[in-house]
Amino acid sequence: MKIKAFYLSAVAAIVTGLVSCDNAELKYDDVTGPGRLFLNEAVGTAKSVSFVIPDDGSVYTVTPRISKPLGRDLKLTVYVDEKALDEYNKQNNTSYTLLPNTNYEFESSAVIPAGKVVSNPVTITLHPLTTEQNKTGFVHALPIAVKAEGDAMQVLEGADAFVLAATPVPSCSRPMRRCSVPTYPWFRLSA
Repeated sequence: MKIKAFYLSAVAAIVTGLVSCDNAELKYDDVTGPGRLFLNEAVGTAKSVSFVIPDDGSVYTVTPRISKPLGRDLKLTVYVDEKALDEYNKQNNTSYTLLPNTNYEFESSAVIPAGKVVSNPVTITLHPLTTEQNKTGFVHALPIAVKAEGDAMQVLEGADAFVLAATPVPSCSRPMRRCSVPTYPWFRLSA
């Protein structure tokens, strides 16, 4: 019985060897697939950053990257992705609202030069929240995403978008007396 099992195993090994492909070299692309596009800031566990925008505004940068260099320039589009914000809210149990387009500006195009893996950083200028926006108590977020023009390269899922979250600033109408703290619809003080 043991001899029969041995012969069956040997025959199976020979058949597998005969049927297998003749190209024994396994290339990097065969394992990882083609190169992927992503935002450097979205790699790892950090998918967002929260901050207060000062009265004179703020500047933040994001850096588009690819996983391996190409032999040609890669034209990119940087854009606001509302779907990414919805997904972020679901995954993190938050209720961030989209930052109005009057509160930011940035260049929507970038290029990764041939032979390189990174583009120049994209500068995002953030304008301060208005008094009305601060009074709402809501965190306003800007979900920045990147894609290759003409879908020339796939994005790395989960690392193609990054959320910039602007927290409201409490406003004071009288110095050192009373402050108007933002009201949060989900929080009430009970007597």
